[in-house]
Amino acid sequence: MAGDVKVAVVSAALDFSVSATTDFTKSGFGTSKACIVLLGHDTTDGTAVTVQSRVSIGFSDFTDDFCITHQDENASAKVDCDALKSNTACYINLNTGANIEVSGIASTITDGVRLTNNAGSAVTDRFATVIMFGGADLTVALTREAINSSEDGTTTRAHSGFTDGNDKLIFFVGTDIGSEDSASTGINNSFGVCHVSGSDGGGYTFVQRCLGWASDHNNTEGTPYSVLRTTEVLKIITEGGASGWGLEVTAFSSSGNTFTVTTRGTGAGAGMEVYSLALDIDDRTAKVGSVDGPTSGTSWAPSVTLGFTPQYVGLGLTDTDIENSIEADDVQAGVLGISSVAGSGEETCHSWYNAENTATTDTANLFRSRAIDLRDDDTSQTLQDHSFSSFDSGGWTYTINSEDETVAKKWFYWAIEAVGAPAAGQPTMRRWGGIPGMDGNRSGGKFGRSW
Repeated sequence: MAGDVKVAVVSAALDFSVSATTDFTKSGFGTSKACIVLLGHDTTDGTAVTVQSRVSIGFSDFTDDFCITHQDENASAKVDCDALKSNTACYINLNTGANIEVSGIASTITDGVRLTNNAGSAVTDRFATVIMFGGADLTVALTREAINSSEDGTTTRAHSGFTDGNDKLIFFVGTDIGSEDSASTGINNSFGVCHVSGSDGGGYTFVQRCLGWASDHNNTEGTPYSVLRTTEVLKIITEGGASGWGLEVTAFSSSGNTFTVTTRGTGAGAGMEVYSLALDIDDRTAKVGSVDGPTSGTSWAPSVTLGFTPQYVGLGLTDTDIENSIEADDVQAGVLGISSVAGSGEETCHSWYNAENTATTDTANLFRSRAIDLRDDDTSQTLQDHSFSSFDSGGWTYTINSEDETVAKKWFYWAIEAVGAPAAGQPTMRRWGGIPGMDGNRSGGKFGRSW
């Protein structure tokens, strides 16, 4: 049938042993065509680990695997942080010496994805989330190219099999490292997404958002920086907190099988590669936009107008109340997260933290099988704790378990329409009981358990 495009969000404790495999499955999903892999440092669902700030964000089409990653050491007399990008792995976890603790690739299995370590160490398993994209009518393109090193310079990227007039989502990751599969001191990382709508004949509209974050290696105190940009898919902040280069999607062609990105802000380093995962979602609709976090109430149904009932919603989370402004020298700068929700039992939040102005560094990360779990920069206080409630015609509703904000914080979202979505006013996928393990959505983990 037309519009057969599926998304699933599955989490498990990733086995860190050498050559180990961990399976992420959803019954009836079918064959995955691509995935996004999120990996932190948390060994316990819902308990912040004050060991380091760590997050890996990667893409795979099961032929190629790309990712960016960072580590920001906790309890260090001086800031000790590193980043790495790879065109051979879709997940990497770094230790404090910038050495790889685990890295791996993705492959398809029945109704899911298998992650296989190509390097690993016998440390405690850590939680990963796999966002699986599938369906007979989904087309994907995973690319890596060196972007133009000149400000306002363009680079053409290839796709294949995309249909004129269909909505597209293009995810990006990038970091300010010129060499592939090698680490660099300091953190200058970014993650973003672009919604492409229109046609060759009528022209295209591009709506794009991104998170950028930085940490200053060898500084005498914690120095996080972050930004939520509304005009670019990547934004690099320098270690000193200044605006570095960015990336904007500026053109698309269905007949030419290309899309164009333009380097913004400043010129990037020569040979700088970035990675992108593009999805053509057939006759399904997508949307990207800004949204304000809640400051009160028992539920959150944001005032967005999707125009469709979603099957999947992602959020880029910050604790800033100003878009497009680099945050520094306050508690807002070191709070970031990514929320992924595909319905009841398919909700995860990965967040990472760096406390500002601490003489001994105070960093952490958190995995939670909730729609949102965002803490303050030293993780002592929960700012937002939400559970999935429903996907509705035009938006979504999350239950607020706790909330502690007086000013609405700036987030961005990306959403994909449900297959066979009901008419307006008929919500779907409503939570029916919240009993763990009763929805059939998750199985796997290294022990093959279901829950």
